[in-house]
Amino acid sequence: AYYAGWLSFYSKVIELLDTVFFILRKKFKQVTFLHVYHHVMTTFCFWFGARFIPNGPVIIFPFLNCFVHVIMYTYYALTSIGYSLLTWKKYLTKIQLVQFLAFLVPSVLYQLYDCPFARMYFSLVLFYVITLMILFTNFYIKAYLSTDRHPRQTHMESDKQK
Repeated sequence: AYYAGWLSFYSKVIELLDTVFFILRKKFKQVTFLHVYHHVMTTFCFWFGARFIPNGPVIIFPFLNCFVHVIMYTYYALTSIGYSLLTWKKYLTKIQLVQFLAFLVPSVLYQLYDCPFARMYFSLVLFYVITLMILFTNFYIKAYLSTDRHPRQTHMESDKQK
């Protein structure tokens, strides 16, 4: 469990570098608040868990997260070589939301235990997961349920076209 926690943390550092590369390549459209918040906070939470609770119940988070990322990166790999799987994209977001719900269970249950350190960690995870659920739900609604799926032009953009 100890090594799994650290390996998961290092994988989150690599994912965080993804954000850095987007910025360096000036792909600002892909760098949203959700993207940055998710990668920074996940890296921090995984570090905190690996550093301070390496053999405890936090191991459920890396395993579940790894499973979800295998599905996500399989999707990304298939689309990068030409498979058209756009209809599956919304299911990736649903899978992530289910993952967050699964993270809520131990985060709530550990509030009942006497260990203040574990309670502090799981309080952090609880706060983080609730904010992620709000952000991902908002993304899902805008991306897949809204009738206006394309961002509206700002006044400055419409003025440039005149």
